[in-house]
Amino acid sequence: MKETGETEVKDLQEKAVQFIDREFKRHYDDYLKSLSALRSLKQQYPTTYELEYLLIRSLYKDIPLGETEAAVKFYTSITEKNWASIPDLYGRAIAALFLQRTGKTDIAQAIVKSLREHAIHKPDLGMFWANARAYSFFFNNAIANQMFIMRAFYETGASSQEMDEMKLWLLKQKQTQEWESLPGLVSSIQILLQTGSNWLEDTGRTKIQLGNQTFDTSKGDAGTGYIQRVIDADEITPDMSKATVIQENNVPGWGALYWQYFEDLDKIETAKTGLNVEKSLFVEKTTSTGKNLSPVTEDTSIKVGDKVVVRLVVRSDRDYEYVLLKDMRASCFEPAEQLSGIRWAQGTVYYQSPRDASMNYYFYNLPTGTYIFEYSLYATSAGNYSNGISTIQCLYAPEFISHTSGGRVVVK
Repeated sequence: MKETGETEVKDLQEKAVQFIDREFKRHYDDYLKSLSALRSLKQQYPTTYELEYLLIRSLYKDIPLGETEAAVKFYTSITEKNWASIPDLYGRAIAALFLQRTGKTDIAQAIVKSLREHAIHKPDLGMFWANARAYSFFFNNAIANQMFIMRAFYETGASSQEMDEMKLWLLKQKQTQEWESLPGLVSSIQILLQTGSNWLEDTGRTKIQLGNQTFDTSKGDAGTGYIQRVIDADEITPDMSKATVIQENNVPGWGALYWQYFEDLDKIETAKTGLNVEKSLFVEKTTSTGKNLSPVTEDTSIKVGDKVVVRLVVRSDRDYEYVLLKDMRASCFEPAEQLSGIRWAQGTVYYQSPRDASMNYYFYNLPTGTYIFEYSLYATSAGNYSNGISTIQCLYAPEFISHTSGGRVVVK
């Protein structure tokens, strides 16, 4: 039964490969016809479609190319000559992989060397590429790019230290993102377990010292060392304002310390993390030259009926998912836009929802970068009001949270 099953799988593989061979030959024939008819310039570098075919074909060397041989030789040739013209990291990683698998090791090493030279190294994020961005589809985002680059590095003989650095970046992305794609999740687990050093076999541990209390992760969950401790208010002492973390191994780890207390909104000070927000108010005036925005300061007063523009500047140091931005407003303001709905701005999609005391923004996906959001309010009554704070938090990883300072608004 086992041999029969293996034979059936092999037959299915051969039929699938023969199908993509026919499609790829037709693609190549169409290119030759257009080249002859239009007298267009010769193709300078392979497209993503062509590179993906070559990568898949490198896995089935035992199946003859047949009539596709000429097409494979052509696209392999232009990849060898013009790999530096391939515009994206994903394409270059795939090119390095299939060239390495087909014996073109010198060129594959050159591609990996180029990728290495453009990499960024950070102690807390590992090794990554800054121009790799997150998108909605798993196999067109920074995670997928990183996996293929890691595969290229691994198959071309990269050091264990390099692989560990790239694994760290991959894990840090998982900290703030949900990987919904099952194939992508399996591929990520495979690359994490297969490359670099074996972090699961490390017997070291992490100690957290908070005041005179010590928390040992060796008593945490198996495999992850996860622990959670809640300290009641009457147990908190002044020396707990200092936390010390001792890592007794080479395995990365992370955690969060939450200090919760009550404070007047006006006295709250700014708190920032890798995900932070800044808020400023402007009074909009219409003049003969157009609309002007005057910043609201301590010396500036707002008049009843004035149109006030709220500007929120959001900065994210990595890709986040499930992010909530909540901007509280003074009770003297009413939003000019009253309807909730999906918005598209600055390369990201979000849901904007006016509430009784705040304006809320919900992001399914917030890629690395800086974003500016604005909305308008009308001053409806005079007085001295608390302006509240703006808070942004990754709900998938709640430890990534920051807020602006509190303040007052004077309306005359």
